[in-house]
Amino acid sequence: MNYIYQWEKAETEDFSKIYELMTEAFPPSEIRNEEGQRNLLSRSAYQLYTVKQDNEIHGLLGVWEFDTFIFIEHFAVDASLRGNGIGGMLLNDFLNHTDKTVFLEVEEPGTDLARRRIGFYERAGFCLNDFDYIQPDLQQGQSSLLLKNMTYPMKLSKEDFERMKQQIFETVYQIKA
Repeated sequence: MNYIYQWEKAETEDFSKIYELMTEAFPPSEIRNEEGQRNLLSRSAYQLYTVKQDNEIHGLLGVWEFDTFIFIEHFAVDASLRGNGIGGMLLNDFLNHTDKTVFLEVEEPGTDLARRRIGFYERAGFCLNDFDYIQPDLQQGQSSLLLKNMTYPMKLSKEDFERMKQQIFETVYQIKA
């Protein structure tokens, strides 16, 4: 089956379907509760995009736009569509429409799934940086996570990493880095 997709700004009325995809694609420690996630829609730096086919959400992309870089907080494709190149096509489409550095977080490559995820982003042109940090808990009762980070189109210097980390922590997590 062929799909033709285009990223569109998420519609508020689709939020429940979007959040359902989020909860299917991410463990609770990597997403906010539904109210917290919905509240992000009012933040000017946060943008939520979807791709749809026949009014069904096939993919989502939640990003934070900063002056010099973009932070991808969430990227997911519906589980029934994974493994056939759609995710790579959607990510490449997004990357081809920005001239900013793109920053995202990944788990340490300690599991097969984490290694596959890192490989997916490397095939799209991302580089695994040598810096890691503790992601604060996103909802009560969840643990903080030790994360690595990847950037597109090149690795970061220590100075650029620290600057981006500070902006992410202050804006996204609302804490001092």
